[in-house]
Amino acid sequence: MLDHRPASSAFEAASSARRGELRQADRAWRIFLVASTADSDQATGLAAELRRRGHQPVVALAGPQVSDSGLGDAQARAIPCIHVRADALEDTDYRGVERAGRELRRTAEAVSPDIVHVLAPEFAGHLSGWPLVVQAGAGPTTWWPAVRGAESPPGCHWRRHLTYRGLGAADAVTAPTQAHGDAVFARLRGLTAPHILADGHTPLDCASKDPFVLVVGAGWRDPGGFPALLQAASASNWIVLAGGPAPMPRSASQPVAHINWIGDTSHDLRRDYARRAGIALALDLYAPSAIAPAEAASAGAALILSDIPSHQEVWRGCAIFVDPGEPAEIAFAINELAESETLRAGLGAAARERAALFTHAAGATASVALYQKVLRARLEASA
Repeated sequence: MLDHRPASSAFEAASSARRGELRQADRAWRIFLVASTADSDQATGLAAELRRRGHQPVVALAGPQVSDSGLGDAQARAIPCIHVRADALEDTDYRGVERAGRELRRTAEAVSPDIVHVLAPEFAGHLSGWPLVVQAGAGPTTWWPAVRGAESPPGCHWRRHLTYRGLGAADAVTAPTQAHGDAVFARLRGLTAPHILADGHTPLDCASKDPFVLVVGAGWRDPGGFPALLQAASASNWIVLAGGPAPMPRSASQPVAHINWIGDTSHDLRRDYARRAGIALALDLYAPSAIAPAEAASAGAALILSDIPSHQEVWRGCAIFVDPGEPAEIAFAINELAESETLRAGLGAAARERAALFTHAAGATASVALYQKVLRARLEASA
């Protein structure tokens, strides 16, 4: 049987993986890696590192569409990538997700994998039969309590059902942080406690810093997050840049009040902004993996983060934590860092050291170790 006892935190799990290089597989595995289109970076980054270790990953991204930056991630890493449409992923009708799940199963049959690793648990129920690792990822079951302070409404119950079915089909369940694992399993009772398998990033080289604040994560899209960011930016002594889809119809790079919008940038351009940012700001109320600041942190940016459990778990001791609903507190933190090169440098160095624990390479090492446990348990069960 697998040992399902969780690590005490993502930080401790990542530190353990870093301390000792885990034994690799005796042969190359065919790995079918499934994620939502929103998680293209995680899927392709992990796949690239698995391939570097001699394995044969194939990535399937399921969702309405793959963004230009998502396609760029796959192309830049030369990873075989399949897009499976799931138009209803954000709707109240689950039929689109079920159709996508059936298509994913047909694709898996063609790939004939040794192991299936799913980062979007809604689809995992269609992939039972193969050795199966499933991440308890983001979803309305945990988003609503964290962001709205209420349980998810009846219209979201189909997602809860599919998530429960997918996690129940897994040989091993993972969570990117202990905080998120606790939140999921407090609401989906009867499932096995997760392994902590942190998300990763591709580190950046340090570069000379420019005087701007880079908004990372999706916290400004949370209810109240955008007005708080606007007010904080209006009092900031540094320019504030934000990327991704704007919360209102607007062309890329057009200023929104005191925020410079850079749009849904390419893979390389996004990383260039992260490399040059003097400060990285994440105001999420809900951040299951807490990985959004990692690219900028790896290049030595000073971090200002919302004071939530997952951010504390991963970044405690190397960031300034703020109430994401308090614009004055956010602006004060920005200006305090903007005015002190010494403080920025100290926090940036600490963040860079911490980010080194949360790379795609570390994630691949930990994933391979978990795959070995799953495959070994399957062999023992069939003996």
